[in-house]
Amino acid sequence: MLKYLSLIICTITLLQADEFYIGMYAVERQNDKTYTILKDIGINYVHSYSAYNKAPHTEILDMASKYDMKVLYDIRSRNRLPTEDPEWKNKLETLVKTVKDHPALGMWVAYSEPAAEDMPRVREIVEMIKSHSTIPSALIIHWRANWEKTRDYADVWMADHYPVRGQAFPEAPLENISRFFGKAARMRVPGTPFIPILQACDFSCFPKNVLEENRKTLRYPNHTESRYMALSVITYGSRGIFYFALSHCHLDRPQGKAFFKDSLAPTLKEVKAFTGQVQNTWEVTAYCYDFNMRHGVNFAYWARPNGNFIILTHESRQTRDLELPLKIPGAPQNGILIPWGSTAEKAATLQDGILTVKDAAPWESFIWQVK
Repeated sequence: MLKYLSLIICTITLLQADEFYIGMYAVERQNDKTYTILKDIGINYVHSYSAYNKAPHTEILDMASKYDMKVLYDIRSRNRLPTEDPEWKNKLETLVKTVKDHPALGMWVAYSEPAAEDMPRVREIVEMIKSHSTIPSALIIHWRANWEKTRDYADVWMADHYPVRGQAFPEAPLENISRFFGKAARMRVPGTPFIPILQACDFSCFPKNVLEENRKTLRYPNHTESRYMALSVITYGSRGIFYFALSHCHLDRPQGKAFFKDSLAPTLKEVKAFTGQVQNTWEVTAYCYDFNMRHGVNFAYWARPNGNFIILTHESRQTRDLELPLKIPGAPQNGILIPWGSTAEKAATLQDGILTVKDAAPWESFIWQVK
């Protein structure tokens, strides 16, 4: 109990802001052009893989402060400072002490994608950070065997998964979002934040992580897929979303520019608008993981003084009619569904506890205001 309480206390620094966090990984070019682009699409958190190794170490923090952003500061404990180096811990401590008081520092990356055998070291690193800083530490996990056993090591649990790996639309396994992120969100230590890391890359830099038959058809997530992933994880009570990664968006290529303009930007602008309209979206009024699994959807409801809202994402490669009995505590039973944002006009009703949608397309997502 004391361990969990200490985690909750340490996350006060993170949770005192009302803003939904929208972060971007691998922001390696620290200049006004980069930050202007990110600010324009709603990014308010940045990360770098190289900041720890630059002089000054505060360069990313200074730029983020200029644009009113926070930094997920990566001390690169995973592979930059191997344990066989007897000075690895001293080097990490020196870095932490150097940047720990910067006002743009929002979270530390304590460790990224640990294997099971790394966990004792993760604990040691988190404890070292806590001895010098009240800023929350984050642990980034991936979908590996026994990933569930990493949940109580750091203040913030982040998870990454990127399902679009060369498959033609709508064949990419977007259902993995709920299988992994949905389960991780409900398993987090109560009172601590969960933040997923979503796909903003085409895997051209990582061909070995793609099936050989798909390597010639690599692509970015389209707008339907990007919107599905982002809105789905909002239903899980996520404290924010991060994206991997700016350097792998490849804005110097036509395909990368098109992805950024036609898929990522409209998705994030809608997320920014929704999380501004529905404050504290991580405090969901009605949600049920088991309901989602039974019906092949991701559903959540928010009751707010300035309006009540539903997000529903359709977890299927097929077009189908939905008839969903909302036997979920706190869920609305009747109301008029008014499409919000870029939600398509479709026959949808909420009557006598049944939410019906006609012709829900593959991976289609809906936001409705309920009146």
